[in-house]
Amino acid sequence: FYKADLGTAGTQTLAYTSSDIGTQNHLIAVYKSAVTDPTVSTIGSPTATEGSPLAFLITLSGATTRITDYVFTLTGTATGSDYTSTITTAMCDNSVTVSGASGSGGTFTVPTSVSSFTVTVPTTSDTTDETDETVILNLPGSVSGTGTILDDDAPPVVTFSDGVESFGVVTGVATLGAVSGKDVRFQVDTTNGTKTAGTNYTAIVAQTVTIPAGSLTAAITVNTL
Repeated sequence: FYKADLGTAGTQTLAYTSSDIGTQNHLIAVYKSAVTDPTVSTIGSPTATEGSPLAFLITLSGATTRITDYVFTLTGTATGSDYTSTITTAMCDNSVTVSGASGSGGTFTVPTSVSSFTVTVPTTSDTTDETDETVILNLPGSVSGTGTILDDDAPPVVTFSDGVESFGVVTGVATLGAVSGKDVRFQVDTTNGTKTAGTNYTAIVAQTVTIPAGSLTAAITVNTL
């Protein structure tokens, strides 16, 4: 049996010499094109309320003709406490398996005859008021899908303490009922009690107060006259 690489597609010449004089010989030339694996066409960008899964639909440019690997990475603003960041085989359909997985990525192994598959990523429900967060699934070819985890927690309640005067300044404290994962902003005004604005103190009108993310309190000051 004689085999030769004929190079690129097109008209080629194959020379064959036989030393078997007087023997009938047959030459069969077989041209086999190289296998091109399908590329990743699109990745869905799902949205889910925290505690519900993000389902990423991955579509290939065609069906696989052999077992094919696709390396993936995970990025975004969400952390390991917000979702299950280690992707496993159990999260994939269409018999896709996962290997080498960590919190930052791994490899999808796709069997033959598959043109799309879904990766379902669990998210974590918590009681913290926070901004919506993202999980970005990246695959070869600079193709990515952004999953958004929607926060469903109400902002904490703000309470105020009585002010204490010292050296011409009355200081009160605004306190949150729970720590928030984002800045909490609100406006405050003063109204007359036993004292009169403009005579006994300088009025506050629609003053914005910010309690930074992770903090519980902010001071509010009023100047006396």
